[in-house]
Amino acid sequence: MGIIGNFNVYALMIIPLAIMIKGHKIALGSCIPLMIISSVLQLLLSSFASSLPAPLATLVGSIAAAFATTYFFSFVLQDKRSRQVLRLTSSVDGDAAATLATVWCCVNTALFRWFGWYHSMSSPGFEKENLTSGVDAFFYLVAILSAARRLQEGCDPNTQAAIAGSFVVGAVAQWATGLTGIQYLLAAVLLFFCKGKGGSVKEE
Repeated sequence: MGIIGNFNVYALMIIPLAIMIKGHKIALGSCIPLMIISSVLQLLLSSFASSLPAPLATLVGSIAAAFATTYFFSFVLQDKRSRQVLRLTSSVDGDAAATLATVWCCVNTALFRWFGWYHSMSSPGFEKENLTSGVDAFFYLVAILSAARRLQEGCDPNTQAAIAGSFVVGAVAQWATGLTGIQYLLAAVLLFFCKGKGGSVKEE
């Protein structure tokens, strides 16, 4: 039963990404430049967090990631040349926000979640860490997709601050409570009430 339980984390970690790719018909082969940039940025953020003193490493790293992710998404979603170079409209429906969020989360899963789950998948006992990682990955996808959609609607400074602030509030809540997954769950809830204003993308 432990093996089955560990394997079922697949449903939380991988299937939502597969649905996004299938549903939007995202051509991952065309998104290699975006994958490379996403990998480099996420590894840099991870290295920065790892270099911090232990008590504050997670909190400060999450805050830095919140602002870096927000402003990176703002730039690539609002700059026409960036969208073209990074093939953000490579999906059949041309949904740049969905493509960006899906590729970003695929990279995050591959770099920081997949290998830990894979190596413990055949453990005879149920690994709680697998379940919490799967739940965290699911809420992360929801929050990142919500942020991308808000930034595609418009990325004035107030909207950027509100989106980054949503992730920061979630990070502080998780750091204070120690509950894995609450960061992105809370961020997703707050982002639901955040509306992009001004500067929306106009396709020619």
